[in-house]
Parts: sequence; structure tokens; C-alpha cells
Amino acid sequence: MEKSTIILVGNGPSLLDNKNGSKIDSFDTVLRFNLYNTDKHSEYTGVKTNIWFTVSNVRITKRKVDEVYFHCWYKDKETHPYYLKLQEYFDNTKVISEDLLTEMRRHFDTKYGMFSTGMIAIYVMLKQYKQITLTGFDWWNKEYKLLNIGGEPRYNVEFPKQYILKLVKRHKNILHKYIDNANLQRKV
Repeated sequence: MEKSTIILVGNGPSLLDNKNGSKIDSFDTVLRFNLYNTDKHSEYTGVKTNIWFTVSNVRITKRKVDEVYFHCWYKDKETHPYYLKLQEYFDNTKVISEDLLTEMRRHFDTKYGMFSTGMIAIYVMLKQYKQITLTGFDWWNKEYKLLNIGGEPRYNVEFPKQYILKLVKRHKNILHKYIDNANLQRKV
């Protein structure tokens, strides 16, 4: 099913470079991630949100959205307490299945299992939309360290960064746009 225009709004620092809120809000569908906040900087970020992509360690807040996508790295996602709580708050909550993550591993020829929320959203939305637009996808420019679970590094920010940049270069239907006040320009 081909849908209309969509923009995936990341939480990277470049989102606050220009006042593009109205341009972001002009897309038919606006997807946001995790603990996004449009209250303080709406002239930069816009306010419209149709889809919320979230992970299991994010505080649940009541939001006006059409769809919620939930992912976690646990096998029993459908019985995860966070997912069950999301279903109480939101009518249209979807879980990212282990089958989808396995499909992503095959597609990208990797055994790496901890895909970022943004990586999963890009993959899912490419299946639903003819073209997707990305903005604010530079969160890796912040000071991040490896998440250390059980003494071993399990989440390396370089993997999602390289994956997303590679996808942008490889797929003509992904526009990684730096939106300035004059026009929309391609920025890879």
C-alpha cells in the first residue's frame, strides 16, 4: 500500500539548527522517536506527530498519535510489561516482532541484533511509503558511550550511524534532508 509523504524526525542536535517546524508539520505523516519533545522548540521541531516509535526503557506519556510502534530486545515482546502498558494508553500499538529483526539481519547481512529505534523505523517505513524523508538523524554527534551490560559492550553507536548513512546512499527513495529556511536540500 503506497502512502503519502512522511518525515522521520530524529532527536539529533541538527534539529535545532533552523526554524523548520512548519516545514516538518507540512508532511502528511510525521514520525518521532522515544522521548521527543515539541513543547519548548516547536518553531524548530514542529508539533505534529502521527507515529511514535519507542523502546522499552522510555517513560510512557500520554500523547496524541495515530500509531505507536514498540520495540525491545527481549524475546517475549507481546507480554513485556511496557508493551502491555502502552496498549492501555494507545489504541493502535504495534510491536516490532523478532521475525522483523531477523529479516533485517538477513537483509543487511549482519548478526548484530541491537538495531536502534531509528534503524527499525527506517526499515519499516520503507516498506510502507514510496519515499521517506529523514531529518535530525545525527544523534551520534552527541557524546555517547557504549552501553555496558554484564561487562561487555553490547551497543555500539557506530553501527547505526554507518547503517543509516549507507541506507541513505544506497536507496534513492530516502531523502536525508537538512531543511533550511529557503528550501529543501539533499544532505548526505
